[in-house]
Amino acid sequence: MLRRTSWLVLLGLCSFAWGQDFQPAHYRLSVYLHAGNQPYSVRYGRCVYDLSEQRWWDKLFGELSRIGINSMTFHSAYRPAGALYEPLNPDLPRSDEWQGLKPVEMFLGTCRRFRMEGFLGIYLGHAMKEPYPLAEAVVRDLIARFGREPAFDGIVLPIEASEQYGLSDAQMARLAELARSLKPGLKTMDYPFGPFGAQVLRSVLARYQADAVDVYNVQFYLKSPNFHSMLGPRGCTRVIMGCLPKAEPIIHTHYLEKGGQWISQADAYWVRQGVLLTATPHGESIWSYLHGFWGVQHWQEPTDALWRRMAWYQGLLAMQRLEPFFAGAQAVSPVAIFVPLNTQLGALQLANYYWAPLAAGGLAPDVVSGADAELGQYECVVVASLGALTETEAASLRAYAEAGGNLIITPRQGEPAAPRPELSARAQRIIGVDAAQLATAHSLWERAQVTAPMLGVRPGPVERTTTVPAGKGTITLAPVTYDWLKANLSATVGGVLSATLTSEGLGEDYILEQWAKDEGSSAHRLILCMAAREGATSEGARLRLPLEKAPRHVAFMAPERSELLNARYEGGELTVELPPLDDSFGAVVLTDGTYPVLMPAHEIIECKAADTVNAPCSLLNLTGETLTGVLTVDAPAGFRLLTRARQRYSIAPGEKAGFEVTLRPPAGVTREPHIIIYRTRGLVQRTVILPTDGAQRVITDLELTPEEYVAAAEHRSWPDDTEALGVTAGEGNDTNYRRTPGVAFFQPVEWDEPVEHLGRMARFGEVLPRLGGPNFVINGLDQRSDWIVAVTYQSDTGATVKVYDGDNYLKLADLPAGAGWQTVEAKLTAKMLKEGAMDRGSGPGWDLLCAFENGSLWMHRIEVHRAAAAED
Repeated sequence: MLRRTSWLVLLGLCSFAWGQDFQPAHYRLSVYLHAGNQPYSVRYGRCVYDLSEQRWWDKLFGELSRIGINSMTFHSAYRPAGALYEPLNPDLPRSDEWQGLKPVEMFLGTCRRFRMEGFLGIYLGHAMKEPYPLAEAVVRDLIARFGREPAFDGIVLPIEASEQYGLSDAQMARLAELARSLKPGLKTMDYPFGPFGAQVLRSVLARYQADAVDVYNVQFYLKSPNFHSMLGPRGCTRVIMGCLPKAEPIIHTHYLEKGGQWISQADAYWVRQGVLLTATPHGESIWSYLHGFWGVQHWQEPTDALWRRMAWYQGLLAMQRLEPFFAGAQAVSPVAIFVPLNTQLGALQLANYYWAPLAAGGLAPDVVSGADAELGQYECVVVASLGALTETEAASLRAYAEAGGNLIITPRQGEPAAPRPELSARAQRIIGVDAAQLATAHSLWERAQVTAPMLGVRPGPVERTTTVPAGKGTITLAPVTYDWLKANLSATVGGVLSATLTSEGLGEDYILEQWAKDEGSSAHRLILCMAAREGATSEGARLRLPLEKAPRHVAFMAPERSELLNARYEGGELTVELPPLDDSFGAVVLTDGTYPVLMPAHEIIECKAADTVNAPCSLLNLTGETLTGVLTVDAPAGFRLLTRARQRYSIAPGEKAGFEVTLRPPAGVTREPHIIIYRTRGLVQRTVILPTDGAQRVITDLELTPEEYVAAAEHRSWPDDTEALGVTAGEGNDTNYRRTPGVAFFQPVEWDEPVEHLGRMARFGEVLPRLGGPNFVINGLDQRSDWIVAVTYQSDTGATVKVYDGDNYLKLADLPAGAGWQTVEAKLTAKMLKEGAMDRGSGPGWDLLCAFENGSLWMHRIEVHRAAAAED
């Protein structure tokens, strides 16, 4: 009998010397930006978002960046209507859907500014009979046009492409090879068309085997009526991860219900917990962020959708609490589900009928696929379909059983049904194998005639469970019905397992999963207790698992707490007493010294504008050494930090230090997410502050109808020789970047609210991590003239004023430090203005982006006036 002792030794854990900051493995947190075919969206007479304005890009990316998002995908840089950029290939049409704007350039530029990976998508639609030539031309053109852009990190090969829409897996592999050859290091992403069906799952497996895809953006509807319970979404996630073990899968979750309606506020739990249930070690992606998470819901009476954004943030923050332990970890289970490459089952069936029954019985199985799968680590392997096995896969499974494994085969095929040659032909085009090998009931029966004898069994129907010996192991034949699987699979698998992880008093409301991470001195084991039902609670539960030695620390983590647990080790078994659990998750960490646990006390804090906000956090030392260091707290823009921004600590092994963090919101704080960031030793955690003053949330400074927008975009006015453009902190609309001509403070997060400073109204601005320096915009300048930019400021540190040229920030002038107010002038030349990339869009609200860098300052006034006569 195979044993899992190699895992249960905890991988030879040892203490870790904390001479350097911990650097977590790359953890992809990705958002799918679906902007549709318009740069703006107007619903019920109100502008929900307006991506014609750079400020909107910065507002969106700034918020997501601070919440931890590090990867963005633009749904379709090329659409059926043509390119959303100016193509280099004259045969490719230019779409006019964006009114002459530059969305791809704006997307990549904003990704660069916020240090996010940018993926550009290709969407060809479903009407083309032979899309490959166009797909190849678009891949070449996108890379030729944007290949030197550092934020262009990946390309989405034609979205939803499949044999049904004319692109085969072999052609997708050719596109991936082409993209990588044109830009080495470029990642390729696949966004398949709904991975529920067996056909699409086979296609995904084929692309994976061909090494055609680096990132799989796999979609399903979270609240699908096809899921029998919330075990289903988790099962689908584990199926996808298991079938693509060496790739980077992220889940493209649709927060829609049947009929195309958005999940209602009554189902906020599905949004929050959905992040956890569909998370992978590489991250979580969401569907249509703008449509579903900003502004007004469009399928019912206009209501603010901010609640959905906050519910998703709550789940995202809960998942981030586990990031150092979860990122790069591998699932650990004594049982695996084997998915043949020619599977006749879709992800939904595998999740509902195979994974969910085992998970409900406390055995969340791994999923494996391919003849080269490492089966020796499992005590039991469940084969999802005998008739779909290749001879190579059957031989590998037979060898596993003979070495001492327990093989359970279900379902079996009975007498052949009538052949369906049209499906065989389709299967041949999809996978590239002989048509007789799969995709018909007849061929499945024929394949069983070959693979069944190789496994030591006879083909034919099975009416009851039968076990036959196979070398040192066994092969169990199970009935074909799904009712049998749901009722008996867990007990059948459990009957062949030796001692493994078990629970007492936990119940079926929780999914137990084991994860392990082996990085030498930083190895550990993580046991997840994930709630599968809203309102789930547990009191007095305990876990039991066999171990060859007791770990030094047994700790508990939940979204808002961390603590050491009472654990007893006797006779090779560890018993862990669990604290009360709620309907999110609890995580038990077994370690001899790995990572400290940085844990804010709250995920989301609701406050009133005048209230002081208390947002403490703690640091639990799970290493074998005394930890000394500094906790740094980044307050949201405009919030005054009443406690120290840098707090020193010294924590003995197994001890926990608490840190007080108190903030005061600014007057008139907006009803938007405001994010606190805690940092120490490479660890980063967050808390969201949401003011609840009852005021209607402002979507945009100026609400335009589509007709008004087009009219405004065509209108440009230039100041005459005597007119000065200027903005003073605290004046009306001092952040109104739409004034043409005009100057405005650009305020996603870097400028504080205006207050009196040294006798003048001023805004305080400083360089923030990942976001850069405080910005301002100059609108509507005559590009034929030289201009003088005069800034009146006070700064203890000094700073530099720069202008963005489309690629880099160019220095205009230094701003010396000083105790009092100063005015410095800088020259903006016509030669600089003739650089086309400096124009940040043809809309009425954006031309030049300027920044103050290398310091912090109080800004009273920014003024621009003409310096020279017009020139041709």
